[in-house]
Amino acid sequence: MLRDIAEQTGLSQKDVLKVLRVLYKVIRDKLEHGETINIPRVGKFYSYDYKERYVVNPRTKEKLLSKKRKTPKFKFYRKFKEDLNNIK
Repeated sequence: MLRDIAEQTGLSQKDVLKVLRVLYKVIRDKLEHGETINIPRVGKFYSYDYKERYVVNPRTKEKLLSKKRKTPKFKFYRKFKEDLNNIK
């Protein structure tokens, strides 16, 4: 992917890697604060908060309290999915 982006933009692979690393940090920081990141014509990143809940260990039948946590999610836009399926 780095090579493809570098060829199409005229940037070096090193510069493309720097951009992708910054993009990763920005996405991570925004999701950490509960923000949604829209990527035009592709989709959006968002975070989902799981609340504390009781879970059961199937082996010991012991009840445990799972911790509250966030997980990243990505949803593709319908138009992107349609375009992907209409490629000839």
